[in-house]
Amino acid sequence: MTLIEALDRVAPLEDEDISTEVARAFRKRGITAHAGAKVQDVKESDRGVSVAFDADGKTQEVQADICLVAVGRGPVTEGLGADEAGIEL
Repeated sequence: MTLIEALDRVAPLEDEDISTEVARAFRKRGITAHAGAKVQDVKESDRGVSVAFDADGKTQEVQADICLVAVGRGPVTEGLGADEAGIEL
C-alpha cells in the first residue's frame, strides 16, 4: 500500500510528533508514505492504475489495483435540527 500526501507530513492536521508516530506505524505495517508529494498523472488500465507523482525532487510512479482520492471537508449540519435537540456545535 502506498500513501501520497500533498502536505508536508503524513498526518498534517495533527501535532508533528503524532504525525511522526503515524508515519513510523505505517512503515512497520509495510505502508509506503510520501509526504509533500504532487500527483502528476493517473492512468487506468486493465491491470489496475498507475500514479505518477513528484516527491523528494524526483518523479516516481506506483502501480496499484485501485486509487482512492480523499480530500478533507467540513461537516454539513445545516437543517439537521441540532439546536432544537440541544446540541452545541
